[in-house]
Amino acid sequence: MSKRRLLVTAVIALVCALCLAVSLSGCGTESDGDFKYTWEESLGGYSVSADRSSYGEELVIPSSYEGKPVVAIGHNAFEGCRGFKRLVIPSSVKKIQYEAFKNCTDLEQITFPSSGVDSIGNSVFYGCDSLKKVALPKGIKIVSNSMFYGCDALEEVVLPDGVLSIVDRAFARCLNLKSITVPSSVLRIGDSVFYNCPSLASVNFAKGSVLEDIGRQAFYGCTALESITLPGELASIGTNAFAYCDSLELIAFTGSKLSQIGPSAFIGCHALDGVDIADLANWCSVSFLGDDYSNPIYLGQKIYHNGELVLRLEIPQGVTSISARAFKNATRIVSVTIPDTMHYAEGTIGEDAFRYCYKLAEIHNFSKLQIPVEASELDELGYIGAYLRDVPYYYSEEYPEDGVFPYGAAGTIYERDEAFAKNNKGERILQTNIYREGDFLFYKNDKTGHYLLEYVGSESEIVLPELKESYGIFTGAFFGQRGVTKVVVPECVTEIWHFAFYSCSDLKHIYIPASVKSFGERLFGKCDGLVIDLESDEHNVGWKPNWADPTDKEIISINYAAKKAELSWIKEMLEKQITE
Repeated sequence: MSKRRLLVTAVIALVCALCLAVSLSGCGTESDGDFKYTWEESLGGYSVSADRSSYGEELVIPSSYEGKPVVAIGHNAFEGCRGFKRLVIPSSVKKIQYEAFKNCTDLEQITFPSSGVDSIGNSVFYGCDSLKKVALPKGIKIVSNSMFYGCDALEEVVLPDGVLSIVDRAFARCLNLKSITVPSSVLRIGDSVFYNCPSLASVNFAKGSVLEDIGRQAFYGCTALESITLPGELASIGTNAFAYCDSLELIAFTGSKLSQIGPSAFIGCHALDGVDIADLANWCSVSFLGDDYSNPIYLGQKIYHNGELVLRLEIPQGVTSISARAFKNATRIVSVTIPDTMHYAEGTIGEDAFRYCYKLAEIHNFSKLQIPVEASELDELGYIGAYLRDVPYYYSEEYPEDGVFPYGAAGTIYERDEAFAKNNKGERILQTNIYREGDFLFYKNDKTGHYLLEYVGSESEIVLPELKESYGIFTGAFFGQRGVTKVVVPECVTEIWHFAFYSCSDLKHIYIPASVKSFGERLFGKCDGLVIDLESDEHNVGWKPNWADPTDKEIISINYAAKKAELSWIKEMLEKQITE
């Protein structure tokens, strides 16, 4: 046989083999004018796709073709098709393949069978921007990548029990999605799942939720979200997860398994007004990665423990270390209690763990930790003792020889005074110089004076207490306090420390008497529209004549030589208080 003949024979055999392979693999396609059908050997039935570019108002997917079941809707099957507003899927369909209904912009309603569909591919309803409501079928385990991406009109989604994962971008840019209930079975919310869903106001996790992971940018730009309670099994929150949720006021952590929060997870959450933490011991071990905005306390400032505002922070017994930035900018706490389970070692209290805790006046120290309180080169770093006036249970005039707590290597360890730490019954006692006058917390120390630490009431218009002895308004006393609109400072106040009213965004009027001779820096930064009535003819201030933050653009007005008796806003305020 000639070489040419052998070559022709081989080619014919190859073509036959390919045709057989095509037949067996289901690539043969038939049409009935409305739909195309492709036999899927591995599925034991046909997959269906469009044979037209448009349909009537209701598109009913056939359940069979030539006596064989339709078990799948093919990839890109009806992509871009027009006309149909309602889609009905039969119980014979098991799989809907990727991009099957992508950009079907007239689609408004989907009817799934009660059972049958167990797989829906990526981007199946991508860009279906007339779709308003959908209930996904029972049996699916994955809400796939970009399944509803850009469905502008989508307002409500019902996810079935049994879903294990909501994959990346599943609901991204669903501009009208208002609420979502995450089934208890979901283990992971992927990256950018609810990215830029500006109407999403309610995120609920079903009772018994086993959610472990929230991915990067998962709730990025959900500007209507005001609060969220995270489930108890949550272990990880990704980078930018809640970034620019600028209405978010409260976030609650209910579990004890959280291990890390990614960089900038809460950046842009400027409305955040508190963080509720169920397990403080667990919080002490969380890794806050990358920057300050990984910790919501940095923006929220208030710490709640199971719904109660924490003013005196007690680190739980058994805790051996506190991670970096754990309580940074927790401006409402006035004291910290450290248990005897913490021992002096490098990293026992991480860098900046208590930085900017301006009102931290006392540490009740039951450990052997060396905590310096005198002024030092570390003041600007805000280590745990930087703002202290006193450490009731433990104090040393010396620093460790080999480094300064908490950054240096272990140095000299000084024993605590047991007489202060326990009474004769062996019970721990807390001797404190912090006390309460009405809705105000004060601190009194013979060495350093008498200071107003904090306002703990709920009134918007307040007159500071008139006491028999003079006092100062302590560093950051009203830092970030929202809701306070008017303040009258009495004549017994002699000094106002740095940042005392910083970021009091609702404060519009304050009266300061001539008795105040000492003013700190940046007292009224971020107090846009504030009017200051000053009894003196001039003021002594550490930063700019308007008392504002040097980087701010807000306008602060100062009225010099103001007379308290002549100020109409004070008269109205006092008359209102008497009436009430």
